[in-house]
Amino acid sequence: VLQHFPVNCQIFNYGSFPIRLSLRDSDLDFSLIFSNENALGIKECRGYYNHLFEQLKGLAAGNPLVKKVSLVPAEVPVIKFLWDSVAIDVTMQQYSACISCQFLDELNQRFGRDGLFKRSIIVVKAWALYDGKILGSTVGNLCSYAIEVMVAYILNNFYEFCWTPLDVLKLLITVVSEFKWNNYIMTIGRPILIAEYNGVNVMYGTEGQIIKDELLNRYRRTNEMWMQAQEEKKFLMKSINIMDPIDWRNNIGRSVAPKNSAEILSRLKAASKAIDATGWDNIVLRTQLLKNSLKVHLKKFNVVNELP
Repeated sequence: VLQHFPVNCQIFNYGSFPIRLSLRDSDLDFSLIFSNENALGIKECRGYYNHLFEQLKGLAAGNPLVKKVSLVPAEVPVIKFLWDSVAIDVTMQQYSACISCQFLDELNQRFGRDGLFKRSIIVVKAWALYDGKILGSTVGNLCSYAIEVMVAYILNNFYEFCWTPLDVLKLLITVVSEFKWNNYIMTIGRPILIAEYNGVNVMYGTEGQIIKDELLNRYRRTNEMWMQAQEEKKFLMKSINIMDPIDWRNNIGRSVAPKNSAEILSRLKAASKAIDATGWDNIVLRTQLLKNSLKVHLKKFNVVNELP
């Protein structure tokens, strides 16, 4: 298909799969990145979305492995299809998403403790999808990247209490359920008052944190360099506000539908009460808090052995 694409481009795999953070039900994310002379914004790409959509529909007509080709006209359009039962999403010009993969890899190195960051993300995402029922941007819940940034927030602010993925899960549920979402924006470093946020680049600079401004600014500069052709945007306030660490204008909590935010917080508070009721007993929590996750997904990972 790409051999006949009207402009020069490369295709990149981004999201959870290339950095080994995918769950059993995760899809594969690909983005077409155009060469510099064809560096276009999302609006200018819409014609290319239609072209690729028609090409894939034609491919599906003669190839039984390609099924259910659709074009979703979202804020960032997405072409969805199945390749031999594997769900695939294709977007265009998603520079930030590609850069964020490298960023998350570096966070994993910075936090250390034998890859605690990534191991915790797998456990938290599994709980959020199979037990908490709060993960899934397509149904108006949190997106995967929001969960990943929340895990980074917990490790960055409560590192001395985090030794296993279960430690991180317990703290995340407790902290996020008590977070004052009506008044604050969550960032990787510290909460920011919505009333005081003036829409400019945020510096964290909190003493004792592992993630420093130097690291964030390096990735932000790289992101800005690639985003020059993109449309100007502002941080749009929603019911749940989470700032993208590498793009301070991007609210990665925007996928949460207003009608879902109260339900998400209710489920977090219920899980927090369940944690308190056990006295934070790890054995009980493993069987109760992760009941569905252990059946569906986590049993395939060594990470389960670290949930004492």
